[in-house]
Amino acid sequence: MNDKEYVYVCYVLNCMGLLDGEETVSSLIVTKSQDKVDAWLKEQLKESEENGYKPEENIIGFIGYVDYSLPVSKGTEKDGYDTYYLVCETKIIR
Repeated sequence: MNDKEYVYVCYVLNCMGLLDGEETVSSLIVTKSQDKVDAWLKEQLKESEENGYKPEENIIGFIGYVDYSLPVSKGTEKDGYDTYYLVCETKIIR
């Protein structure tokens, strides 16, 4: 008998958040729907772009997937970069 149930957990991870007085995890969703994962990713990328952040990898490879950590950053080599991650993971509920 298979009593495992899979869900996708997606969130914004700001590793330096504690140093900046911010939350380290935000925009958390838990869903069973691939469509909701893709919609969440597109929404987060739109918000990132509005704030001057750009994905460090081609986002086409992330649509349709549920296990990833996509860095988005802004800045310059001279002034330094500010980076956070769009993370999605598959979890098992027992």
